[in-house]
Amino acid sequence: MVRAKGLILIVAATLAVTHAAAQSEKKNDVGVVVGYIAPSSDSTIAGFKTEAQSTVDYGITYKHRFLESNRLSVGGTLLFAPLDVEAAGTEIGSIDYIPLLIDANWHFLAKKNLYAGVTAGYAMWGDFEPNDNSGNVNVKKNVVFGVNVGYDIPIGERWAILTNLRWLSQEAETDESGVQNQTINVDPIIANVGFAFRF
Repeated sequence: MVRAKGLILIVAATLAVTHAAAQSEKKNDVGVVVGYIAPSSDSTIAGFKTEAQSTVDYGITYKHRFLESNRLSVGGTLLFAPLDVEAAGTEIGSIDYIPLLIDANWHFLAKKNLYAGVTAGYAMWGDFEPNDNSGNVNVKKNVVFGVNVGYDIPIGERWAILTNLRWLSQEAETDESGVQNQTINVDPIIANVGFAFRF
């Protein structure tokens, strides 16, 4: 009889814990995003206005919420975007842009769907590929920083639509020996929307 009561208590406790876990807020989001990158700056090189052009991006993202209130989150996003480069209004080549971004955000409102915070990361650049086939040019990898704001839209308990808007302080500098390196200011505005699984 005592053993039966003990077994019943264990089963009841297990069910209670399982139910509480099922009802608790999910702390992790993992998903995919697509969006639009719009460079907001340009540079003058050899007397010509030189700038990267706006383009579509896509990538993967992960976010974890901290504190009992779930108001603090830290997440990472890896994006990929092919950028065309123009000088004096004429396309002169292209380059791949691959930023790895870390966001630290504070969540607002009762449901904590609205958030804002700071962004830092590391930008990996592919070679600049000129249209005149004069030879690819190496571009330095560099650190980026900025700010971001977003709003998550829950879909049931396990899914969410993600939205995010970032501004980054970013430049692209060539990395060639024996010649003067050139720098293009990019400072992109990055808008993304995505779909995430919550757990």
